[in-house]
Amino acid sequence: MKKVMQTKTGIGGNCEGATIATLLGLNIDDVPDFWEGCDKSKPTCTIEGAKYQANLDRFLASKGLKAISLGFNESSEDSEKWVQEISKGAGIKHLVNGISPRGYMHSVIYEDGQLWHDPHPEGGGVKPCQITFLHPIFDDGEVA
Repeated sequence: MKKVMQTKTGIGGNCEGATIATLLGLNIDDVPDFWEGCDKSKPTCTIEGAKYQANLDRFLASKGLKAISLGFNESSEDSEKWVQEISKGAGIKHLVNGISPRGYMHSVIYEDGQLWHDPHPEGGGVKPCQITFLHPIFDDGEVA
C-alpha cells in the first residue's frame, strides 16, 4: 500500500484526502478538496463542518463507501485509550482523527492500535479522539 502525502497543510489542508487516497490506492489528485465551498476561517463551525462532511460523503459514495466515525469531540486520556483499544481489535487499517502537534484536527492512519501513516510532512501523529472506518454501501442486499 502506497502512503500518500498531503499537498496542502494547515487549516484547510488535505490530510483526510491523503489518508483516504492511501486506503483506496488512489493518487492525491484523484481525491477532491473536501473543503470546497467551506469557509476555512471557521473550521470548527457546525455549518462549515456539515459542508465538509457532505463533500466527503459524496466522494465516498461515488466509490461505493460510507464513513462510520466513532469517538469523542475532544482528545483526552480516555479517548486516546479508547481509540487505541478499538484500533487493536479492528484488524484493518483505518482513519484516526485528533489534535496534531500543530494544534488542529488532523487525519492519520492506524493499524493494530498504532500510527501507521501520518500524511503531514512533519509527521507527529495525533492525540486520538475519533476512529473512522470506510464501509461498503449495501443497497437491497447487494454490495455497491
